[in-house]
Amino acid sequence: MNDTLGIVHSIQVGKVTNFTRPNTSSAINKKPIKGSIYVNENGICGDEQGDLKHHGGRDKAVHFYPFEHYEKWQQEIGDIALLKCSGAFGENISTIGITEQDLYLGDRLRVGEVLFEISQGRRPCWKLSDRFQLPDMAERVQKTLQTGYYCRVIEAGFINSGDDIILAGRSNTAYSIKQIMEIIFEKQLDRVVLNKLLELPLVESWRNLVEKRLALAQAEDGTSQIIGPKKTWLNSTEL
Repeated sequence: MNDTLGIVHSIQVGKVTNFTRPNTSSAINKKPIKGSIYVNENGICGDEQGDLKHHGGRDKAVHFYPFEHYEKWQQEIGDIALLKCSGAFGENISTIGITEQDLYLGDRLRVGEVLFEISQGRRPCWKLSDRFQLPDMAERVQKTLQTGYYCRVIEAGFINSGDDIILAGRSNTAYSIKQIMEIIFEKQLDRVVLNKLLELPLVESWRNLVEKRLALAQAEDGTSQIIGPKKTWLNSTEL
């Protein structure tokens, strides 16, 4: 299996800086880079994460985001400065040609020398709202399912903008990444659906979430992730 799905539009990295609210930091302000860059199991060299509890690590080594979503966001929230180039959503790799509805958990993607494996969809948090200076931006991203997705790195190597994204392996087609996020975000309780999810290669946190829904027959409260700590707005183009 070596089907070309799309191409790399751009690659972004960011450094940790103080963020909008007291005692918070973030590397969401990622900027495009030029030339080849090395990727290992920890992610793209030179990239950082401000909250290592919720970002980074093997299962969230690299964040992919479809560049096609940008036009939709421009139509919804306006042609603002953040949307002038990729990196607005803190993504490491901006893609053209594939979206969350085209991909499945466990898909292996060959990009340049690197072999990625899709590990999970993204659960948006309050930092997106602060970055866009829209109090409901994280909620909008969640509702539209335009979140992008995370990959782990199976084989390290160099990648470059313009590289083909090749489907190197697919182990399941039960639910697309978009469908899984819809089930999670819309707090579905259908036991048949949830049990089918457990047959997939879910990361531990998502598996625990699904198992808890089945055990309690109720959905979790995810508002804290969307709302975040007490707000202190900053009007800065550096967010």
